[in-house]
Amino acid sequence: MQTVIYIADTAPLQDDVLFAALYQTLPEYRRRKIDRYRVENGKRLSLGVGVLLKAACADQEIPGADNDIAFGEQGKGYFKNVKNAFFNLSHSGERAMCVLSPIETGCDVQQNQEILWPVAERVFSAEEQTWLKEQDLLGRGDEAFTRLWALKESFLKADGKGFSAAPVGISLSVCGEKVSLKEPSGGQVFSFFEPDLHDGYHYACCLKNAFPDMKIKVRQCDLTLPQFL
Repeated sequence: MQTVIYIADTAPLQDDVLFAALYQTLPEYRRRKIDRYRVENGKRLSLGVGVLLKAACADQEIPGADNDIAFGEQGKGYFKNVKNAFFNLSHSGERAMCVLSPIETGCDVQQNQEILWPVAERVFSAEEQTWLKEQDLLGRGDEAFTRLWALKESFLKADGKGFSAAPVGISLSVCGEKVSLKEPSGGQVFSFFEPDLHDGYHYACCLKNAFPDMKIKVRQCDLTLPQFL
């Protein structure tokens, strides 16, 4: 199995016929998640990640694994009956993201947005806030805020704790394209990967104890293609 990131634009799901056709291909637990959303865009995003996970399992030769999902205490999903296969999902704006890997992983996508300083002060460490202020002075504050948010959430999801882990107590060091944990996390090693699709979104993937020179592929998926039905 390879580590592959799958990304899709969910705007085509505004087509009711396509939405209904893809909805019927998904397992019951995912359809229930979709149904719980009151906002139509939320329904499309939830459908999008469900379709990506289903396609990823078929692509990685574990077809149907997405039909048998369980959830940990912090809500992170895992395959009940497939060993050495891990996934994570994220969505924002009109983008859905899924990562499937042979090691523990987390991912996050964020639509670019302006700095929200009250949020930054609540969830970013002092060191992260200093870096963010430096980037803001260089005219890159909004991009840096979105990037740091996505990176941090991808780590929290890879570590399995989510935002229950008090994110302000976890600090990332960002130097150009290099990202690392400022302090070790229980002896574990976390690696970061940031695909740049130049589409107004920031994507981040975090891998726990990645193999040396581990390759990561990115696949952009067109949900209108027959292969997803």
